[in-house]
Amino acid sequence: WDLFTLFSSSLDVFFEPARHGGPMLAEWVETVAARCFFILNKFVNRMRQELGSDASLLPPKPSYPELQDLGGLTKGFATGIKSLLAEQGRKKSVLQAANTVGALCVRLHSLSFCIAQLDALSAMIDDSWAALVARRVADGASAAEEEPSPTTILHAGAPEAVAASCAELCWFLGAKVVYQDLKGPLFDELYCRERDVSGK
Repeated sequence: WDLFTLFSSSLDVFFEPARHGGPMLAEWVETVAARCFFILNKFVNRMRQELGSDASLLPPKPSYPELQDLGGLTKGFATGIKSLLAEQGRKKSVLQAANTVGALCVRLHSLSFCIAQLDALSAMIDDSWAALVARRVADGASAAEEEPSPTTILHAGAPEAVAASCAELCWFLGAKVVYQDLKGPLFDELYCRERDVSGK
């Protein structure tokens, strides 16, 4: 992603003055990392919002209205209308999300790539900080007085958040396959109440 190229370039430029003797504090690194995560989180959240509601993929709950009175019939009619509207809502949600399983798999691969890049950014921070400490010690500073390598949100927090989005996308993908792509053969044919078994 161009987004991670931007993050990597920003961190490299941020550490550059310190490589030439400038000041650097762990809290500054944590602040820059937090801004990177803020941008990344907005991107991931937008991806999740584009999927629509995962509940919209689920079929409506079956209703068994009372047939003894007019009230039961009215209830059944209202339930049928709601089911029809829910079906239309599900189709719209899936259309807005992705028309194919392949498109959802591309999103899932993008999130997996995101986790790998977060590891790379964390390693970059660790390596840059270690090089900075080594330079300061070489210039006569006490190693015991140096701050430890900062544990930023890119180290702990961001990978878990993206992994949660991966899990949500996997659930959405499974629900789409079961309740949308396989609705006909799985529900209408396998679980239908009346089947013509003549000739078998």
